[in-house]
Amino acid sequence: MTKKESLAREITIARATKGYTQTDLSNVSGVAKITIALIESKKNKKLPSIDTVVKLANALDLNKERLLKYLA
Repeated sequence: MTKKESLAREITIARATKGYTQTDLSNVSGVAKITIALIESKKNKKLPSIDTVVKLANALDLNKERLLKYLA
């Protein structure tokens, strides 16, 4: 599994666990819904920015350092 796929999996699982739709997560995090969809997509290979990962981690109550390791 690639770093991108691992990051996507963690975000998708955390979002589902919170009961959020992509729209809900967008509203809570300030990250555009299309960006969230691209992060979660298996077809998209591009990693998100650090700022985006931090916003999503905060909104999902995830450890920022854990998610940021996927960007290294």
